[in-house]
Amino acid sequence: MARINLEANDSPEIYIESVGGSLQVKGWDEENIRIEVQHEDELAYTFEDNKLKLTAQGDCILRVPGESELRVESVGGDAYLVDVEGEVNLEDVSGSLALKNVGATTIGEVSGNLSVRGVEGGLTIEQVSGNASLRDIEGDVQAKEVHANLSLRDIEGDVVAHSDGNADIRLEPESGTDIHIESQGNLFCTVEEGADADVHLHSGAQHMQIYTENGKQLLRTKEHEFTLGDGGAELRLSAAGTIDFRSRDQTADLDFDLDLDFVEDMAGLADEISQHVSAQVEGQLESLNEQLETLQERLRNSGDRAARHAQRRVAAAQRHLQRKLQGRGVGGVTSSRAKSSEPVSSQERALILQMVQDKKISVEEAEMLLNTLEGRKPAEAPAKEKVTEQPEQKSEGEQNA
Repeated sequence: MARINLEANDSPEIYIESVGGSLQVKGWDEENIRIEVQHEDELAYTFEDNKLKLTAQGDCILRVPGESELRVESVGGDAYLVDVEGEVNLEDVSGSLALKNVGATTIGEVSGNLSVRGVEGGLTIEQVSGNASLRDIEGDVQAKEVHANLSLRDIEGDVVAHSDGNADIRLEPESGTDIHIESQGNLFCTVEEGADADVHLHSGAQHMQIYTENGKQLLRTKEHEFTLGDGGAELRLSAAGTIDFRSRDQTADLDFDLDLDFVEDMAGLADEISQHVSAQVEGQLESLNEQLETLQERLRNSGDRAARHAQRRVAAAQRHLQRKLQGRGVGGVTSSRAKSSEPVSSQERALILQMVQDKKISVEEAEMLLNTLEGRKPAEAPAKEKVTEQPEQKSEGEQNA
């Protein structure tokens, strides 16, 4: 491993023209830059007037002052950036991209998955080929094209986002904010209890479930509008599939962000970049296994046909995850049982909505399953009443005869 140290001030400008392999950039408190590559002849760089320009043929690891400004043209593999508080600009990442605790960020194209945690400023994304999980953004968010699933949490500014897959969002909208999200799949939205917002919903499937302080509504319509509190924030949510909208205390839901495929991809990224990230992802995998154990137990105790169908799918997903855990050498995973009064989590609802989209269960079966998990009487009751009426009609006919 070749290592180069360069003296710099606390906010250098760093321009990475291209990295052939994976890229890792970490901020630190030192006023110098450290470059690590496998072989020194794979690196070409210049450093003048506190400006670094470099090209690396293989993998590259950088330690930089925390206030650095970073511009990256091209990364051939995965990229991981943490604690870079200056402005960040990434043009093209051929693998997956993970960002944590960075300044205002602009992202061009990511060919894999995208995970962002903590941005001190706005976030602009042109295109993500995989899933995108965005959290703790202190400014406006634009996610123009996410070609798989989208997860949004804790966004302080305006939001404009488009997803070709499902969308799972949790919002605490401030008065005057404008949030516009489009999903080509199903959309699940949880809004902080007591929020003031004007809500506009569009469902291509003409199927909406709305839970507010006024109770539950099940609507078979494309368009629906209503106001939470005094209004003020503008929420425009559109889905080609179904919409599940809830205004409630968000701490009631399990804090779970990544779907199975996304966790697997990020696990692969961690293996290639650092053991530190690998440990974090292993923790996420264990947490995910516990979530599946909980859902499995709740489905096992419910008893209706839709629940049994869902139980088989969850069991298959859990076996798949267990193989990942064993392959990574993660042991000692324990399960946690859910109490009967525990609300249905957002991940459970997302799983059920996905099964509807995949035509594994019908809309009616999904409603039955949600009712069962939430402790309500299954929606099969009318059919059972009809069956019990038939003997009475037959008996009356025999008397007339």
